Amino acid sequence: MKGDHPLILVLGFAALTVVQAFVPNPLVTLGVPVILALYGLYVYRKEWLAADWNEVKRPTVWAAVYRYFVPMIVLQAAVNAIMRYAVGLKPPEQVSELVQMLPALPVFAVLLSPLIEEIVFRKAIFGGIKSKLGFPAAAVISSLLFMTAHGNYAAFPGLFIAGFFLCLAYHKTGSITVPIIMHVVLNLLSIVGSSFV
Repeated sequence: MKGDHPLILVLGFAALTVVQAFVPNPLVTLGVPVILALYGLYVYRKEWLAADWNEVKRPTVWAAVYRYFVPMIVLQAAVNAIMRYAVGLKPPEQVSELVQMLPALPVFAVLLSPLIEEIVFRKAIFGGIKSKLGFPAAAVISSLLFMTAHGNYAAFPGLFIAGFFLCLAYHKTGSITVPIIMHVVLNLLSIVGSSFV
C-alpha cells in the first residue's frame, strides 16, 4: 500500500488543477492543497519525524542551499519578469483575497508550507517516481504538480523552475533539509517582495 501513496498524491494534485479551473474560490485554492499535503505528511510521518534536524547546523547544508538557491532565484526572477512585463500576466487578485481572509497565511507560507510541500512534492512524489522513472522524469512530473498546486497561473513558469531546482537539490544532496531551507527563504522573499509591490 505504501508504494501507492505517491500515485495517490500525483492524482490528487492533478485533479486539483481541474478543481481550480471550475471552482475559482480562494478557499478551494488553499483548502485542497492543504488536505493533500496533510495526507502526505500523515503517510510519511515516520520519515519526517526521524529526520536529522541537526543538519541545519552543518556548513555543508548551507553551502548546498546557496549552490542551488542562487541560480534558482535568478532564473525564476527573470522568467517571472518576462511573464509580467513582456507577456502581461499578473498574479491573480485571489492572493490578496487569501491574505485578507487568513491573516496568518504569511506565517503559514514561510514556516509550515515549505515543510509540508517538500515532504509531499520532493520526498513523496519526486522520491517515489524517481525510483521508477529516474531523475529527469520525476523532477518534471513533481515540478508540474508543484506548479499547478499553487493555482497562480501567472507564476507557473517560475514555480516550475523553483520545483525543478528543489528536486535537483534534494537529488544531489540526498537531504530533504536543503530544499526545505531553500523553500523557506524563497517564500520569505516572496512575501517581503509582495509587500513592496
